[in-house]
Amino acid sequence: MNTHQYLHFDTLNSNASYSTDQFQTTFQLNHPVKNLKNIYLNTFELPIGFYNIRSDNGTNKFILTIDSNTQTLTLTDANYTSGSALCADLTSGFASLFSNAPTFSVVNNKIKITVSISALLSVTQTTLSKVLGFSKNQSITSGSTMIASKFYNLAYDSYIGMSLSNLPINNTETNYTFKIQLNGTEGQLVYNNSNTIMTQSANLASRDFVISYLNVKFFDRFGFQILSNNGIDFSFSLVFEFFDGIN
Repeated sequence: MNTHQYLHFDTLNSNASYSTDQFQTTFQLNHPVKNLKNIYLNTFELPIGFYNIRSDNGTNKFILTIDSNTQTLTLTDANYTSGSALCADLTSGFASLFSNAPTFSVVNNKIKITVSISALLSVTQTTLSKVLGFSKNQSITSGSTMIASKFYNLAYDSYIGMSLSNLPINNTETNYTFKIQLNGTEGQLVYNNSNTIMTQSANLASRDFVISYLNVKFFDRFGFQILSNNGIDFSFSLVFEFFDGIN
């Protein structure tokens, strides 16, 4: 009997049972399987359609306090490729929220906030403030400028996590099953082959567990579920390894 079985999955053929988006998808197997020992990720092909600034993980919200006035700016989900473009939208967005309107700019790869008169400036920690390099609840007691303590990084999605959420997997310490390295940005294709990720496996906790479908979800490096790939399909291949070659 064969000890391994190769299966190919494409969201064009999936059943989105609880969502219309490809990033929350159910794949029905042609035949239920059991006696499954391991599942290996063999290949993965993803045209990146999700944004780097998105409501899924809170990167669309920036909370700023000037003296005792705290305001939250909510940005529209979008893909930002430069810090200056994001700074321009933060500046225009906060313009109507403060009388002492702040301006945002990039100085030596760090985000700078400037106000016209001396004030207490404070940035409440959100996912976006982390991406922009601000330390936890960074503030100044007086002055007209505040500079983030670290470089900003809009390409923070260096990997995503793929979760087979309906399986009794016992060898993961995260909320995802496989780690997918991202070597592209929105509008580009991520391709991983078996030479790079075949070593990733999921060990099944129960030998008698019967698998008739796979629930697939995706998470970013902050642990937030990515809810949308903006309708763009993707594909991947798995290798099923069976106990004693019996399936």
